[in-house]
This record gives sequence, structure tokens and C-alpha cells, in this order.
Amino acid sequence: MLNKGINFLAQEQSKIRAKLKRLMLIQVSAFSVLVIYIFGVVGLFGYYFWLNRESKNIESQINRQKTQIQKYTAVEMKKVFLKDKLASLAPIFESKKKHQQLADAVFTLLPVGISINGFTISETGDINFSGEAAEFSSLKNFLARLQNKNLTPHILIEYAEIENIRLKSEGGYGFSVTLKLISKETELKS
Repeated sequence: MLNKGINFLAQEQSKIRAKLKRLMLIQVSAFSVLVIYIFGVVGLFGYYFWLNRESKNIESQINRQKTQIQKYTAVEMKKVFLKDKLASLAPIFESKKKHQQLADAVFTLLPVGISINGFTISETGDINFSGEAAEFSSLKNFLARLQNKNLTPHILIEYAEIENIRLKSEGGYGFSVTLKLISKETELKS
């Protein structure tokens, strides 16, 4: 005997089971999303704190570097100052060397018996001097040397102008000369 009855709730029970399954799936999904969200928030906070710590480390390194740079600033300023001073001294020494070479060349030009009273070198390189010769032969020898263009192995006479020659009352001869000397290197370049 079969006991068959009419089950009116069977359809309702299957609907309820389906709703319970959906509700359970929604709850599990919501919980999973919540757990993922919590891990994400914790991860972001951790990353924020890590970045903050790294930023402080970098700031402390920057401060140490600034301190070192400030220590070297005074040294660098002295270095630049000395470098500028040395750069400005080079032309002075070169000019002095050039003027010394010119003076040496003029003195090699003078024969025995000639003495110089005054000596100037202009900015253009003209050499003006006056002198005296005790004897006419010394003066003649000096004038002959002025005509020779090769003064020294390195220096040439570009031009020589005798401004005056005079007979002195106490004996001897006085004269004034303007010279322009150039180096042989300059002559070869032009």
C-alpha cells in the first residue's frame, strides 16, 4: 500500500531551498569580498607606513648631504677665489716675462761705452730710451746695431727711430731712441 499523499509544499520547498542556496552564495560572496577588502585596506595602510618610513630615511640622507655640502662650500669658495687669482696672475707674469725679455734685448743692443739714462715701454710695445756715448765710435757701433734686424735669436727689431743725437758740452754724445721689438714667432705667423 502505497501511501501516496498530495504534497503541496514540494514546489514551495524547492523554491525555499533555491532561495537558501542563493542566500548562502550571497553571504559567502559578501564575506569573501569583505575579507578581500580588509586585506586591501591593511595592505594600503602598510604600504603608506612603508612609504612614510622611506620618506623619512630619504629626508635624513638629504639632511646629511646638505651638511656635507655646507662643509665644503667654504672650501669651494676658497678654491674658486684662488683659481680666479691665479688666472689673473698668469697674464701679469707673462707680461713681466715679455718686458724682461725686451729689456734684455735692448741691453744686448748696447755696445760697450753706451749708458742709458731713462727707459720706458709703452702699452703698444714701443721702447723709448735715452742714453750717452762717451766716444763717437761707441755711438757709431750702436747705430750700426740698430740697422741689423736680428737683435737676438728670438727677437727682431721691427723699427728703430732715432729722435735726436746731440753733442754734449762736457764731451760725449747724447741720444734718444724709440724701438719696436717683436718676437721671431710673431714675424713668422704674419
